[in-house]
Amino acid sequence: ANYTVPVRPDGTVRVENLGPIFVSGLTIEEAEQNILSRMGQLYSGLNRSDYSGTGTFGDVTLARLRSIKVHILGEVERPGSYTLPALATVFNALYQSGGPTRNGTFRRIQVLREGAVAAELDVYDFLVHGDQSSDLRLQDQDVIKVDPYLGRVAVEGEVKRPGLFEVEPGETLSDLLAFAGSFTGDAYTRRVKVYRNTATERAILTVPADNYATFDLRGGDEVRVEPVLERFANRVEVRGAVYREGDYELDDAGTVYGLLQRAEGLRGDAFLARGHIYRTRPDLSLELISFDLKKLLEDPLQHDVVLQKDDVVVIPSKFELQEAYAVEVKGAVQQPGEHEYLDNMTLQDLVVMAGGFREEASLLRMEVARRRTDGAATGSPGKIADIFYFDIGDDLGLSEEGRRFILQPFDQVFVRRSPGYIEQRNVTLTGEVLYPGTYTIESKDDRVSDLIARAGGLTPEAYPKGGRLIRRRQGSAGPVGIDLEDILREENSPLDLLVEDGDSIHVPLRLETVKVEGAVYYPVSVRFARSLGLKDYVTRAGGVTDQADFGKTYVVYANGSVDRVRRRLLFFRDYPEVEPGANIIIPTKPQRQGLSSQERILLLSSLVSVAAIVSTTIVQLRN
Repeated sequence: ANYTVPVRPDGTVRVENLGPIFVSGLTIEEAEQNILSRMGQLYSGLNRSDYSGTGTFGDVTLARLRSIKVHILGEVERPGSYTLPALATVFNALYQSGGPTRNGTFRRIQVLREGAVAAELDVYDFLVHGDQSSDLRLQDQDVIKVDPYLGRVAVEGEVKRPGLFEVEPGETLSDLLAFAGSFTGDAYTRRVKVYRNTATERAILTVPADNYATFDLRGGDEVRVEPVLERFANRVEVRGAVYREGDYELDDAGTVYGLLQRAEGLRGDAFLARGHIYRTRPDLSLELISFDLKKLLEDPLQHDVVLQKDDVVVIPSKFELQEAYAVEVKGAVQQPGEHEYLDNMTLQDLVVMAGGFREEASLLRMEVARRRTDGAATGSPGKIADIFYFDIGDDLGLSEEGRRFILQPFDQVFVRRSPGYIEQRNVTLTGEVLYPGTYTIESKDDRVSDLIARAGGLTPEAYPKGGRLIRRRQGSAGPVGIDLEDILREENSPLDLLVEDGDSIHVPLRLETVKVEGAVYYPVSVRFARSLGLKDYVTRAGGVTDQADFGKTYVVYANGSVDRVRRRLLFFRDYPEVEPGANIIIPTKPQRQGLSSQERILLLSSLVSVAAIVSTTIVQLRN
């Protein structure tokens, strides 16, 4: 049998054939026990709960909660009326409304019921301590009122939760520190600074740790917790040629000898003649204290030095006191450059470090240059270096003498390039040649005509007059003016240039147009005609503009050469010949900047002054 019964306004439920059962104010477990006890009057054995499948058992569940209406007023994010479940509490309602605003109080939230204050909540009890005992269960038509905050105090610095906190009258600095999660591990806890607003200005208060629990806070106070000082009360430090550099406790080390023992002793490269202590005086200036490290190690009782706070002990390394030793290899090796010098390093070792010889290495010209430091002592002060020569085998290996030669610091090794070794040098031919592509220069006296001949000559559609040579030198490329037609007509002539590595020769198709650009009204390409001159082509481009500097017109030909208009006598000019593929360029006159108003006034004033001086001078001369 299933029964669905509502809880009546009088707090009871009614089951058929039974009287009213009181459930108001009970938990669901208490209500179940009460209801099943009364149902046992109808069903025998129902009082016992038996879920084993035998006997009779009953179960009570809460099917639906009644809704209540609550009004939330004051400094909340979303004030208004809310419909909530009947079991809702004040915290549930505040959550629905978005909580207090920036100006709202967290410490005195009132619940008004039937015109009176039913409860007053301090949300900090829950936020700080997790205490929900003040969270009141709401009733229909309750009013939650959030007033403006009472007073706020800012806390910043070395606390775990810096920010703004609301304080009530009588709360102390200890309470504020509890709200902020107490100090961090880096906090200076001996005293705290409080900045307070007076009636006319600000004041700073220093609160010692003993007064935290009695120092009353006021709204507007700013509490600053500073970090501990970045200094040590008992630190000494050791650096340099020891096994364990770093900071140590002064009381544990005590002296230089004790500090070296804590640092696991000296390394093998320690410079025993001298050690230094950098000591900080009370005025923070530095003092240098030197000691003989060798004597200290031999007799610590007599030569040991007592350390003080912040002393820094430095043990020099002998490698730091000498110039860095290196050897250098240059020339025909795989990886030329400097290498660290090592004791007993041979010439063969250095060649191996440099990746071995390159194929271009000369078999007879390997040199080792060694600096001299005893020129005057040996009676030859003019000699500044010793030179040693070694041969290279056919397999690019060193001779026996070279393999056994011991290098010294700062030696320079030179592997010369073989004079007969020449890498391939290539020229690229493009355009209207029979076999375009890349060609290798066969001899040093190869000329343009030789490369054209090796490419099978020109095609019938070629325009040799427009042939162009591009030459690359030192990373840049530029055209070289050539007349390919004259070169092919008279081979090996002075016009027939020697080709170089990286040259590019292009032979265009037969060109039939002339391009006109620059200061003309309509830049255009015009069909070439032998009967037309430069001015005719400019006319076909609409003529020159008012800004044109026609006297400086120049022509760039298809082969890269350039010619320009030349003045002959008075108003007569010589115009360059125009050929197919040429580019006629009319430059623009440079813009002249006119005088400003101030400059005109200044010039006029100067002229008036000069005229007045001249007039005065003439009058005086006449008199």
